[in-house]
Amino acid sequence: MKKLLAFPLALALLLPLCACGAGEAGETASPAVSVSVQTVSQDCRSGDAADVVLLHYADDVPTVTIKNGEAAQTAINTALQELVSAFSEGSGDGTDGLNAYLNMAKSDYAQSADRFLSGAYYAMERHVSVARGDNGVLSLVYSGFVNLGGAHSWPFISAASFDLATGAKLAIDDLSGDAQTLKSYCLSYITDLTHGADYADVPFTDGYEQTLSNLVADGPWYLSADGLVFAAGAGDIAPYAAGEFRFTVPYDKIGTLLRSAYLPASNRTGNAGGIAIADTDASASPNTAGSTTLSQTGRAFSLTAGGTIYDVALSCVDSSDGLEFTTVGTRLYFSELSDGQTVGVQAVIPEGMPNLCISWRNADGTAQSRLISESGKDGSLLLIDYRQPQRMNYAEITDALPYAVDLDGDSANETVEFVKKQAPDGSDMQYAVRVTDGGMTAEYQTQIISDPSLWCADVDYDGVMVARSVYR
Repeated sequence: MKKLLAFPLALALLLPLCACGAGEAGETASPAVSVSVQTVSQDCRSGDAADVVLLHYADDVPTVTIKNGEAAQTAINTALQELVSAFSEGSGDGTDGLNAYLNMAKSDYAQSADRFLSGAYYAMERHVSVARGDNGVLSLVYSGFVNLGGAHSWPFISAASFDLATGAKLAIDDLSGDAQTLKSYCLSYITDLTHGADYADVPFTDGYEQTLSNLVADGPWYLSADGLVFAAGAGDIAPYAAGEFRFTVPYDKIGTLLRSAYLPASNRTGNAGGIAIADTDASASPNTAGSTTLSQTGRAFSLTAGGTIYDVALSCVDSSDGLEFTTVGTRLYFSELSDGQTVGVQAVIPEGMPNLCISWRNADGTAQSRLISESGKDGSLLLIDYRQPQRMNYAEITDALPYAVDLDGDSANETVEFVKKQAPDGSDMQYAVRVTDGGMTAEYQTQIISDPSLWCADVDYDGVMVARSVYR
């Protein structure tokens, strides 16, 4: 199995990376709609002398605030709490949910504890993202996975959409005055997509078109900034390895089949806006729209709107290769921030690999996104437009080590090499990465035992390389 280890190699940066943590949010909300998200997590342990983790549980819990809409706000938050309970409790038949999975883990542990003693455990985890939140509708997308000790986790996707005027949870039939025609059109549209060139290489399973019909009838579906989206989970319409599929039917294709109340806002005004980041505590500012604490020991900073911006989201991000980043959950969302409004954040900003991004849309609908990072040179905060690949410094190491590369951006090469060392427990010989800069040397111990390779890239564009070792 291919594995990746990422670590910063500049001598002053040989530190462990930090993950994006759970949030504690509070707001003095002035936007029309805002969403704050907290993560509730629990490690269920064996309770014996070994006291190992049997099951890890984590769920994102969103809280919605609607300006001048208390009744709808209460109805939506009540429904969201019911979704939290449904995820934890499962179907109630003893085959799913936290208690059922924990009983399975306990049984597995009693029969064979070795896997748990080595650090493996069952898991159920879910993240929520705001797909759309404006004057008409709020759409939330839940992405998660369950791992019951097998070779693969089983991902899933679900969604929930609400009428912001009434707080009612929407079914697809509520979106149109002619629901059957809407569903027929959407089915035809996404079926045609699967027959097109973009999906020519996908080995759809036999009978997948019936599954698409069921998908249009029952979901999961949600409304995004671009259209009505239908989501098929991994294994639903193609082999598991093909992953999930999300099919968007654009609003301009649906036309009048969609009720006007659920179309995106068309009266947005303003020029191209932006975001500024600064080391300032936003909690005391009268212009603070909201704040979140992702880590009590993290760095406090503010994000301030320059101009009027829309669909503003602070999200966690992840990357498997340091080149492409995907969002893995919203932490704060605002339907609109006006010029000078500020968002306060307290979070760990890891060395090398960013774990947060801020995104927004301008009045003309143009989407913007920036990674939140800090300079490896002076520690200053950075907002990185990672969609500009020409800014990426990249060094692929394929020759025999040692290798010379400028890791810290000082225009002088450091020497990087693998050295074999005895593992701390005296078992296998493991590789360490050694960096030499002038007369100074530092090492980063890995768990690689054979055939290492290495590449370096400035993943956060701060002039400092991050090295990634690859092994099988």
